Amino acid sequence: MKCMAQAATALAQGLEDFAGRAHSEASRLYAHYASHDLRKLIMLLRKVVEALSYSPDGPAEDCVEAAGRLTVESLNEALKALGSVNPDQAKLIDAESRFIEAAMVHALAYAKALTMLSQSHKHLAIALGEAAKNLHGHLEMLEKLKPLILSELSTPAQPS
Repeated sequence: MKCMAQAATALAQGLEDFAGRAHSEASRLYAHYASHDLRKLIMLLRKVVEALSYSPDGPAEDCVEAAGRLTVESLNEALKALGSVNPDQAKLIDAESRFIEAAMVHALAYAKALTMLSQSHKHLAIALGEAAKNLHGHLEMLEKLKPLILSELSTPAQPS
């Protein structure tokens, strides 16, 4: 969970920075929206880690193994695109989609694990299940916005 929270934190900050310099209005909207969605997941993951009597700020184990190679590769690809001056938006959207899918699977797995651990953590399990639903909605929105983002980028800017 710590690894997923750390990965989501890096991506949320990258998206927020990108939103400040994106040329496409749809890209800016999406980047802000995604950053806020990820920050909600981060807050929830931190609460779960604290509820399990661990420090959310302490060192995490090998994150590649814990979060999964797909998650880490998607994160690295997205961060690389976000860090470039003129990112390939299609690749960025695809990397973001893969990361969100992985985060959704992690949230569902954590919810199931909390349900099995103890009834005292049931509220966190329910919240994680709802977070997974929100992430699914996020993916659907991204798929709808993708053509708009890409068409905005291919249309020359009109003089004011």
